[in-house]
Amino acid sequence: MVKVKSKFSANDALTPNQLNHLIENAKDETDKFILTVLGRCGLRSGELLHMRRSWVHVDDDESKIRGNNYIEIPIQVNWWCRCEECQIQKFISVHLMRYKKKYKTKHANSEWFLKVQKKFYKLKKGMKIYTEQELMKYIKEHKLKQDIKELKKEKKKWYERWYIKKNIEFYKLKSLPELKRKWEPKSTAGAGKVPVDDETSIILKAFFEIHKSLGMKRRTLYNRVAKYGLKILPDKNIYPHMLRATRATILANSGMFTSVDLKTNLRWANISVADSYVQPDVTRMFDAFKKLNKKE
Repeated sequence: MVKVKSKFSANDALTPNQLNHLIENAKDETDKFILTVLGRCGLRSGELLHMRRSWVHVDDDESKIRGNNYIEIPIQVNWWCRCEECQIQKFISVHLMRYKKKYKTKHANSEWFLKVQKKFYKLKKGMKIYTEQELMKYIKEHKLKQDIKELKKEKKKWYERWYIKKNIEFYKLKSLPELKRKWEPKSTAGAGKVPVDDETSIILKAFFEIHKSLGMKRRTLYNRVAKYGLKILPDKNIYPHMLRATRATILANSGMFTSVDLKTNLRWANISVADSYVQPDVTRMFDAFKKLNKKE
């Protein structure tokens, strides 16, 4: 059976029973952690990949003040990250600044972003990473000049020229500060506190007693979730963002969360996203009206 990913993740959302079945059948500690954080906490995949022990407040002074355990997504971390996601985001941002300056515009179209992404992966894919000493030695042995403009003028075999040229470009790219960044959430609204229940607290605490972080690439995360989902729920298309959508759907269907509450919990920048989950409930409106009159 061919499973098609929906354009709106809420259409692929699991029921509470399906989510519990998915988590409870996870024998591997890492799988259980991933599914819990995505499905029961509603974190984004980027947040999960950069999550650290300091984000988790379980049975500490802060959680006691709040009266509940929670995960705190910072507005920006205080350490440099060199993961592929941060590298490509910084790579894009640097090129975007140049693009804006060159064409005197504030925005770039989607085709431009795809082009820059392809450029990043083209530079990175299948290339040996030289140290500066190794690179200098190679250039000296082959009597090549480091300057790429001069290199083009050299009457060497084209494949030799292409090979060293690409490695010089990649080395320069790797050494620039643009290939590292201090991770930050999707938007300023993405930072915030996410309350967690007792069962989730136990899973979080157990994981971070052993690990400092998840230590996984985004593609690996997606493949791992899809592979495990296929094993437990073969009729469903499981991917990280649909687990986040599952969390949003469960909260919205509980009848206890308004659009504003949902926006705060899932940390969306725009309330219209929350509105798409919360359905009008006349009964809830009348109950709230009765409570208001009783207080008066």
